[in-house]
Amino acid sequence: MAISFTIQHIPDLKKGKGHSLPVAHDQPYGTYNMDDICTQACARSTLSPADVKAALDSFAWVIQNHRCSVLMRYCIYDIEDD
Repeated sequence: MAISFTIQHIPDLKKGKGHSLPVAHDQPYGTYNMDDICTQACARSTLSPADVKAALDSFAWVIQNHRCSVLMRYCIYDIEDD
């Protein structure tokens, strides 16, 4: 599956006002709900849907409590408190 990108321009802080840099942003294929994720994860493992949900819940808890960014393959998740 190919990855699609759009080009956006952000201000170039080194050159000052009026200058910009092109930056590539990936275009998502869509969204997945928890049941979709569990179905896909369970299909390729011996985990039950409850196991997958518990692992994802724990993952989100760790990321939120440590306020960190996580790089996972092609996606960057940045979790911050609102």
